[in-house]
Amino acid sequence: MTGVFCYTCAKRFSYVRNIYYIRFAPITIVNYMRIIIPVYSLISRATFCANMSGSSDKGRVLTREERFSYQNVDFKLADAVKTDVIYKYFRDASTEEPKVLTEETVGDEHMDKTVPTTYIIHGFTTDDSSPWYKPFKDELFKLGPHNVIYINWQKAGNKSYSVSSANIDPVGKYIAQFILASGVLPEKVHIVGKYIPSI
Repeated sequence: MTGVFCYTCAKRFSYVRNIYYIRFAPITIVNYMRIIIPVYSLISRATFCANMSGSSDKGRVLTREERFSYQNVDFKLADAVKTDVIYKYFRDASTEEPKVLTEETVGDEHMDKTVPTTYIIHGFTTDDSSPWYKPFKDELFKLGPHNVIYINWQKAGNKSYSVSSANIDPVGKYIAQFILASGVLPEKVHIVGKYIPSI
C-alpha cells in the first residue's frame, strides 16, 4: 500500500491503516475502476478521498456513517453468508482452471506471499465471468509474478439493489478475513472492485 496515486484529486497516498477509495484511471481496460486498499475489518471507521463523494472539502476524513449516508443504504437488509463468496486463485498466466479456495484452505495453499496479490471483484448483478476479468488478469501477469484471485459474490450481489448494496458490509468483512487467513502482507494486497464493491 505504498505510493498509490489518486487521479481524481492528485493526492498521493502512502502506507495507510485505513481504507482509501481511489479512482484508478490508467490507459488500459480498467478505466474508471477504483482500487480499495484493505483491510476492511481491521478498522472501526473508513476513510476515503472526499473528492470521490463530490465534497469540496478535499482530503477530509469521513466516518463510515458519513460515507454511506448519501447513498441511503439500509445495512439491516444484509443477508449474505460466508459461503456466498467464492475465491478462485490463479498462480500464473498459464493457469487455465483456477483453484477454488476458502478461508480455511487459503493458508495451506503454496501461494507466493512475496509477490503482489490482486483480488478482482465484479459489480452488481454480474459474476466473475464479467468480460473485463480475463484481460485485466492477463495484464497483471505481464507485469511480473502475481497472485490473482477472482472474487465471485453473485449470490449476495444478484439480489435487489437495496439488498445487494447492504451485502457489501458482510461481504467486505468475509473478504478481509480471507485476506488475513492467506498470510499475504497487507502491502502486497490490492483489491479492484467495480460499481458496488468499490463503494
